[in-house]
Amino acid sequence: MTEFFIFGFGMWIGWLVRGRRQQTAAQLAATPSVEHPGYAVLQLFGALVDKWSKAGQLGSDFAQQIHDLLGQEALQASALVDMSQYPAMAQAYVPLAPQAVANTPPAVPPIVPQHTGVAAPIALVPKVPTGPSRLQRMATAVLALRTRQLLLFLGAFLLLSSSLILVVFNWASFPAILQFLLLAGVCAGLWGGGAWVARQPGMARAGLGLEGAGSVLLPVVAYALSRPHLLDLAPRSGWLLASVLSLPIYGFAAWRRRHVLFVTAGCLAGLSAALTAANFAGPRWMLLIGMPVGMLYVWLAERLRQQAHPELAVAPFWLAQVVVSIVLVAGLLMYVGAQLSLLWLAMTVWLAVGFYLLAAMLAQRGGRQTMAAVWLLVASVLLPVAVVTNLLAAQVATTMYGVSLGALALGYLTAGLFLERRVVRYAVVVYIGAVGLMGVALLLAGLDFATARWTLPLLIAAGGVLLAATRFGSFAWLGARRIDGGVLGLVMMGVLLPGWLFTLGRWEGLGVAAMGRLLLPLAAGYLVLAWWAGRYQRAYDYTLQALGVLLALGTAAVTWSDQGIVVSGMFMLSAVWLLQALLRRRAVWAALMLGTLPLAVGFFLAHRNVDTSSVLWTALAFTAAYTLGATGLRHSPWKYWTVPGLGWGLLAGALLVLVIGLQSTFGSMTFLEFAILMILTGLVALLSGLWKAAGLGLLVAGLAILTGVLGATHGFFIGSHPDALDPALVLCGLAIAGTALGQLLRRWALIKPTKANFGWPYEVSAFGLLLVAPWFGTGKAAHVAVSWTIVALMLGLDTFLYRLPPLMTLALLAGDMAVLATGSWLHPGGRSANAAPVLLVVAWLQGLLGLWQQRRQMAVQAPSTPVTAKVALALRIWQGIRATKLAQACYVAVAVTGGWALLLAIGAPQLLMTVAFGLAVLLALLASVTRWEAAAWGALGLAALGFGALHDMLLLTAIWSTA
Repeated sequence: MTEFFIFGFGMWIGWLVRGRRQQTAAQLAATPSVEHPGYAVLQLFGALVDKWSKAGQLGSDFAQQIHDLLGQEALQASALVDMSQYPAMAQAYVPLAPQAVANTPPAVPPIVPQHTGVAAPIALVPKVPTGPSRLQRMATAVLALRTRQLLLFLGAFLLLSSSLILVVFNWASFPAILQFLLLAGVCAGLWGGGAWVARQPGMARAGLGLEGAGSVLLPVVAYALSRPHLLDLAPRSGWLLASVLSLPIYGFAAWRRRHVLFVTAGCLAGLSAALTAANFAGPRWMLLIGMPVGMLYVWLAERLRQQAHPELAVAPFWLAQVVVSIVLVAGLLMYVGAQLSLLWLAMTVWLAVGFYLLAAMLAQRGGRQTMAAVWLLVASVLLPVAVVTNLLAAQVATTMYGVSLGALALGYLTAGLFLERRVVRYAVVVYIGAVGLMGVALLLAGLDFATARWTLPLLIAAGGVLLAATRFGSFAWLGARRIDGGVLGLVMMGVLLPGWLFTLGRWEGLGVAAMGRLLLPLAAGYLVLAWWAGRYQRAYDYTLQALGVLLALGTAAVTWSDQGIVVSGMFMLSAVWLLQALLRRRAVWAALMLGTLPLAVGFFLAHRNVDTSSVLWTALAFTAAYTLGATGLRHSPWKYWTVPGLGWGLLAGALLVLVIGLQSTFGSMTFLEFAILMILTGLVALLSGLWKAAGLGLLVAGLAILTGVLGATHGFFIGSHPDALDPALVLCGLAIAGTALGQLLRRWALIKPTKANFGWPYEVSAFGLLLVAPWFGTGKAAHVAVSWTIVALMLGLDTFLYRLPPLMTLALLAGDMAVLATGSWLHPGGRSANAAPVLLVVAWLQGLLGLWQQRRQMAVQAPSTPVTAKVALALRIWQGIRATKLAQACYVAVAVTGGWALLLAIGAPQLLMTVAFGLAVLLALLASVTRWEAAAWGALGLAALGFGALHDMLLLTAIWSTA
């Protein structure tokens, strides 16, 4: 009974506090506060009332009533001020003296208030506050609000614990009816006392505390009714009885008090009653009953919010959330522990989906869109879980998982489009769920052909829905990125449709290469569709083009695994590029088509096992067709074929030349291959003329040189004696031909003036051949002599044809080589002893030629007119300059030839003396004619060299040594 004593002690303290509050209220009714600004107004109004009563405007009884009301107002104002800080306040409320009304209008004469039953005014002289005594501080601490609350809580807890001990463990200690009546009386006393205390001024919280203590004790009292010697029920039935009896009382208290404590207690009682009743049927029924209870509580919370009681809605709302979460976790744990079947787990998850959908709907009606979006997201996550759990419970085939998730994704997408017209936030949540479901369904489709066969159409339909929705105005909330939804749908359709068709083909037993060939027309369809869609949206055009190109390349690559299918596959790929080139009119597609077609023909020839000659002729045909066709289209609307055609044509020609050159170098060469080179040379020459590009003549000359050399070395010119023809002579012949062709084209250009001079490439090539031709000889003396002679003559001819005097030096030096080679030919077996004198003679001839060129002048008669004289003078000056340059070229040749002769004469004093004196005389002659000081110094040096050689020849050194 100690608990009852402590609880009673707390009640007594509450009663004392109540008395203290009443006394304080009585004091404040007659005590003003100088601190609160309301008291000044009340005093001023009291003075006015006295004035009106004195003037007879108000009755004395009525004035007294007004003063009483003013006292009550002062009491209420005092509640806002800590009165313990003002112990020296006056003990009665009095109005101000009439003199205090300083701003009274002058029309009303001041009236001195007389005593009308009201206490006389007392001057407010604040006293110096003194600190409370220890006893007062102890009393204040005992009667403080926190202390009272703590005692009330402690008493309620002890009362509850003692009641439970009494009901559960000590029930047989006292008569049952007496214990029940005792508990019921205490509980009723707490409820009734709390209701009575709450109606007292300032005691609402205390009354609520007593009622709370009664509400805690209520289930114990109800449960005591089920104990032995009363109703004698089982514990579970007793618990149900306690919950059922407590529910209406809590509900009535919640309706009457409008407090969250009783709402929470009522919700807990209802939940307890529902779960206890369901427990009679089995634990799994508690899961199914918990979900409807949660739905009911969510609906109740929304009703409370609509009735302007949002603080009361917190308890049922979050209790419902906790209950549903616990039910889901409990269901999963029971399934793991083999206490719950998949079917019951699926039913639980379905009810959870319904709960969150109801919560989202109610939140949306209440204007809480963020909360509604959260619950909608949770429902969208649980719905696929419920579907999968159902499928697992039904033990369906694995194909149905992907199909179900794909259908659910399509449904999510459709629902999102519907919600987008209402609240965009909800639609975004559903779209997120749809994207996740599509990913999972696509993953399942990639694991099994059967699943992909039925799942991919649903995902393709989802892509179509995205595309159509974008076309008809959906996704406007994305702003400028709205078109991305259509692009995403287009990509889904474009990627998944070939995958689905591939799956169907594999399901029917077709090979990978065969399926690749069947999908190539689909790539062409993508490109055509892109051309059509580009009229409406450029993004669709680019997307479909990319899909078509990737599909074409991928499927064509797949066909390479089968040699029989790759031929048709490459031809179909060429057709795809041709279609794209015709639609787009771009060089890149033309280049792809022109590059793929030879590859397809090559696969065809390899498949037919044709010989090399056929391949070479085919390459030549492609070269001719591409280059000539590109040339013919360069001024037409199809000119975008020109650059790709020329590029691929020249590349084919280069590969053709490379193959023939390698084959002729490391093997044999047929006449057909030689003919191909000749035709290719003519083709390039024709292109040079058609394009009016003289620079191509270098390529023509190079091909002609290659053709001539290969033809000569393989005996196509002299029959069965290929070794009888020296390459040096062949090159010399080609040089002569090149020079002749260049001159012919140069003369043709003079007859028919054109922008391009087509002769110079052949002339340059001929000049290059003249410089290198003798060095490629076989070493036969006769051939070497003939080749150097031809080079000397051709260089001399070029000197006058092209008016290039420096070429005379090269011609003269080539003549030196021709003379030496002729000497070697006529005197076989080594270097001829007459080579130095021969070169000396040649040097004299070159020197005399130079003198002749320098002295040579055109005899011009005196002109009859000044204009003619000027022209003649200019012509004479030019001829003089040209003659001087030729002379200088000859002098350079003299220096080189003379030096060569001296080198050959070293080691033979007599021969060296002859060469030195001969060159000294020549230089002296040149110095005297040309007045060239360097020639004179050279003559002196050579004379000294000659005398030194004479000294050695006469052995004067030995003679002088013996003298």
